[in-house]
Amino acid sequence: MKLNPQEPIPTVAPGSISPPTGSLPPHHAEPVDVGCTTKPLPALDAHAPLPKDLQDPTTASEEYRSRAADSASSATGSETGTSVELLQDLLGRVATVVHAQRGMALVVDAERGVLVCRVVYRLPAQNSNTVCFKIGQGNNGMVAATGQPLRLNPAAGSTSGHSASLLIVPISKGDHVVGVLNMSGTASPDGFSESDQTAALALTTEAAPRIARALEKHRRGGSFEELRLGDFVPISLLRDVQNSLSDLLRLPCVFVDLHGRCIAPISRAPDFCVLLRSKPSSALQCELSMTKAGSRSEDAGPCFFECHAGVMTHVTPILAGGHYLGSLVAMLRYQTQDATRVRLTATELGIDPYDALARASQFPSASPDVEAAHVAIAGLIARLIGSLAAEQIKINREREHVRTTAAEIGHLRDFMDQVSGTLDPQRVAAETARHAMSLAQGAAADVTLVGRDGRPSIVAQRGFTPDVVAVLSPAAIDSPAAEVISSGRSCTVEDISGERRFTSWVHAVRRHPDARSAVSMVLGVAEKPIGALTVYCRESGPPSSDTVKMLEALADRAALALRSAQATEQARSNEQSLRLFLSRMTRGLSSSIDTSQLIQWIADFAAEISGAAHSAVYEILGDEIQLKSAGKASRIVVEKPTLSIGEGLSGTVARQKQMLQVPDIRRDGRFVTSAASIPTDAVTYVGVPMLYKGDMVGVLAVYGLPTSYSENDLQLLGSFAGQAAAAIENARSFEHQRKIATIMQQSFLPRERLSVKGIELGLVFEPASETIGGDYYDFVTVNTTSGVVILGDVSGKGIPAATYTAMGKYVLRAYAFEDPSPPSVLRRANAALAAQVEPGIFITLFYALVDVATMTLRYANAGHPDGLLYRPSLQQCLSLPSTGLMLGALPSERYEGKSVAIQPGDLLVLYTDGVTEARNGDELFGVERLKRSISLLASQPAREIAHGIRREVAGFNSGGFSDDICIIALRILGSSNQADPSK
Repeated sequence: MKLNPQEPIPTVAPGSISPPTGSLPPHHAEPVDVGCTTKPLPALDAHAPLPKDLQDPTTASEEYRSRAADSASSATGSETGTSVELLQDLLGRVATVVHAQRGMALVVDAERGVLVCRVVYRLPAQNSNTVCFKIGQGNNGMVAATGQPLRLNPAAGSTSGHSASLLIVPISKGDHVVGVLNMSGTASPDGFSESDQTAALALTTEAAPRIARALEKHRRGGSFEELRLGDFVPISLLRDVQNSLSDLLRLPCVFVDLHGRCIAPISRAPDFCVLLRSKPSSALQCELSMTKAGSRSEDAGPCFFECHAGVMTHVTPILAGGHYLGSLVAMLRYQTQDATRVRLTATELGIDPYDALARASQFPSASPDVEAAHVAIAGLIARLIGSLAAEQIKINREREHVRTTAAEIGHLRDFMDQVSGTLDPQRVAAETARHAMSLAQGAAADVTLVGRDGRPSIVAQRGFTPDVVAVLSPAAIDSPAAEVISSGRSCTVEDISGERRFTSWVHAVRRHPDARSAVSMVLGVAEKPIGALTVYCRESGPPSSDTVKMLEALADRAALALRSAQATEQARSNEQSLRLFLSRMTRGLSSSIDTSQLIQWIADFAAEISGAAHSAVYEILGDEIQLKSAGKASRIVVEKPTLSIGEGLSGTVARQKQMLQVPDIRRDGRFVTSAASIPTDAVTYVGVPMLYKGDMVGVLAVYGLPTSYSENDLQLLGSFAGQAAAAIENARSFEHQRKIATIMQQSFLPRERLSVKGIELGLVFEPASETIGGDYYDFVTVNTTSGVVILGDVSGKGIPAATYTAMGKYVLRAYAFEDPSPPSVLRRANAALAAQVEPGIFITLFYALVDVATMTLRYANAGHPDGLLYRPSLQQCLSLPSTGLMLGALPSERYEGKSVAIQPGDLLVLYTDGVTEARNGDELFGVERLKRSISLLASQPAREIAHGIRREVAGFNSGGFSDDICIIALRILGSSNQADPSK
């Protein structure tokens, strides 16, 4: 298997790739692995003595970097990024410390499940980049999968000798393994020691964060920016400054970089330090010690630091624009006066203890006055050098900004050229998705627009395969784009795999292998968005500010182009004023399903569009018309509230079914009023019949000042009256259907409780006050020790939702009685429902099979909110996440079943989204708040737990429930207990 070294290198979490069963593979003397998928590198002779450059410790420290650099340059081909440089440096450091004869550095490619060689040490570099190992197999693969080091030495008396020893350590950042170091062969007769392993781990841990950042930058196609002092200030200037300061104060001084390395040789270097730095392992300890000193000064400012060998130093950090570049270090005195300690330290560092003691006794010591002078002068020097570096950094970044800005302008200019003059919104959306994906170097992008029905839908996408689009499109109504359109604010999903707000959307997007995070931004102004632009990024976490700025600039221009195309398209069939009127009228007439609220809105809107001071809506009731609502804030009743058909002005309109206009009601004998006087701003009258399919629904009347209405005004009022009549009839029909749906929903609830020994059940089911949703639950008793609990939610409202609820209930019950296995039931039910339900109708479902005889919980989750299993022994809730798509989405979907061991006292809590999506302003109740509620209520009976959660949600959502809620609490008592029959 040959891999391109330029391909992405993501990390892998220990344990995320299961290692093979059985024991570790047999020991391999060379860096060869049983999981190797290509020809291994040829090894050095295991019985050959150490090469001369390793035998001579004075040359090894200086030469290992050039050897690693030479080998890596040919091993990595065109890859010359900072990640390779960091790996070269780390590999050389570790090899020097543990006295390894050879080694290699490998990085994780989690997508392919392999380790890929990037850098070699004293191994043939030719074709080394083709070497890879399977994660979870072999020695290297096991270290990558588990995150644990591996040290193998030949048994005593082995003919292979210590040259066949093997030490493999992970390069871990937090819980993620980003690479592996494989070291083989050592000068020690006992092989690699435990102290070698500890030292190697210390070095890899210290370098891992920088290497991880560099690999991540390289994976995204960028470069890792690690600022170095020598890149911004000439090294000759730094050498002259430290020499001058050293001569002035007669102190050893040196500039070190952020890795603890001397930028120039130490000025007035003490013999003791020369001795320490003559040994490779001791020189490396000096670098590590200075790295620690620099980190301390970076955090706390100038400080005194005693190095690993006992030298007291003063460390002054050099900062440029908030970036730490290195330090100015002055060696003040040798701190350790105890001769025994000096000898022990020298012995540990591999130095002649008597020579070290002699040189330590001659270490120059600075007086307090000299120390004070150095602190003052060093601070001044650090600020001056920092200023020089900051200015150069600023210049470099301004150049980069100019280059980036030019590239952005080029992208935006190309976009505007593509959409300029375009009257097709679909083409504009497609170009927007294409350019957004290119600008952000993302994995995919889509454009979601608000349709005429007010629902968001994806109109263009880039980077998704057809099978992902088929699942993603229905999920647009519950996605970050929908939230952006609803709130008018951008939305960022930093980790798609861990997102819990948009369940269906997450299941769709996770099918794309490279989509790890997403950012969605508004198309149009925040007060009135027309849609949203969503870009899916290849890395987790929030996108960079530069990326966001580029996308915002693109979104602004795309919104203008989309608005222009949409306006042009709509202007072909309607005048602008009529379009705005119809839009407002449609929203108003569909804003309420309550008949009385709708009639009140009709009265108010009629006064607004006609400019009248007062308005009224009369409803036909038999042979009479009755006033149902008076418009405007005063709510003045101008005409008699109840009129017979043909009586008064409005009664005449009801009888004739024609519009009536009266210029002055005071002079018309048909006008009938019960008021003492007519308001001065209610002189004119216009009455419009409200007809629906030829039948009178009511009369819409407006009263105003003595002004004439134009023909357009009267046509507008007549059109509105007709639409209002249809809305009233629809509201009445909905109220009727709601009653039917309520009865249907109640009839679907199970009549029998779960009759299983050892289970205590608590239940709360509360339909929403205004609408009937598709929440339902069911219980199936398999036998005396096992039973099935089902909780589902059908998309939609009213009778359609109730109808599909019935279908789902009986299909699931039928299959559960045949074979209660969760994956079997969901797979068969999904196939049956997908063939029957209409497109866009889905059922989320949690199916649990509880067996108290075997103390096992088996479940499958079809896109439903995570079930929660509370364990008293752990005092925490375990999530039972989705194992497949919603029922009805794809006929061929395979549902995975999960099995969890349960114990007496465990508590299973199932719920519908009406619980977690209950709102208090812009804040959701959420899963975390639900978990806390369960923990507080866990000691109570199951019935009290379910009702206690309901009280918590009701208290949080003081405005009442806008969706059905269903809560099931299932307590595991054990096979010897009897279930509590009460809720």
